[in-house]
Amino acid sequence: MKKLLTIMSLMIFACCTSAQEVCNSTKCIDLMNSMYNRRAALYNVLNLTKEQQIYKDEIDKKYQNLLFQMNEELNKEKHALQNMQKYETSNETLNRQKNIIKNIENDMKCLNKQYDKELKAKLNKEQINKLKTIRKVEKRALKHCKRDKALYKHDKNVRIFGEPY
Repeated sequence: MKKLLTIMSLMIFACCTSAQEVCNSTKCIDLMNSMYNRRAALYNVLNLTKEQQIYKDEIDKKYQNLLFQMNEELNKEKHALQNMQKYETSNETLNRQKNIIKNIENDMKCLNKQYDKELKAKLNKEQINKLKTIRKVEKRALKHCKRDKALYKHDKNVRIFGEPY
């Protein structure tokens, strides 16, 4: 029980820090590193067998290039949106650009879901149950992180706890 609690607390901490990383930095490499680190922590918790690790490596190679390309495209589109906002283009073009960004983000989410489905196919029941509890904890932690960030947006003078001056 103690091991499970420590694992969950580590996952919550990692989730909150990675959510802040993603929100604060738009660099593709930082995002890919945080995704890799999250997945590595997940694999350590699941105690994968050697066969599962080999299969996981194959899946990683398969999806890593796709996600990297989509992320580069997403950054280009976000940069284009910022330029459009800077030069005050029409609302129609801004909305089109926002839709393009939203579509790319949805495609990335779909790829992550496919990745998880392929991984779940090789897991046993105990590992699937661990994965489900980890996902629940991550969702709760992200929800709290988003709520806390929204609280700090109201007052610009208040700094987020843990961030340097």
